[in-house]
Amino acid sequence: MAGLQFRQRVRQEFEKHKDVRDPQIIDVLLLKGRNELTETLNQWKMHDHVFRFFPNSTYAQPQRKVRPDEDDSGRGKHSEFLARFYEGNFSKERLENYS
Repeated sequence: MAGLQFRQRVRQEFEKHKDVRDPQIIDVLLLKGRNELTETLNQWKMHDHVFRFFPNSTYAQPQRKVRPDEDDSGRGKHSEFLARFYEGNFSKERLENYS
């Protein structure tokens, strides 16, 4: 990735907040920007973290594979085992004993 692309992306961030006039918000934005720069320069960020800053780059993020026991959002489907577990732990008799 060329230096020009980095400068353009940083300029976009500045232009995104060009209408901010509140000094407290400006201070927070400056702090966040300094932290991002420090983490990047010290290589505390992983390669993927840096490239997330460039959403339209040619960097292709790997496709997430859906496991058989998950739905498309990555949440697990309730298995028969879990259904029985929840039924046993949250039955009326058990709840009455805890009251």
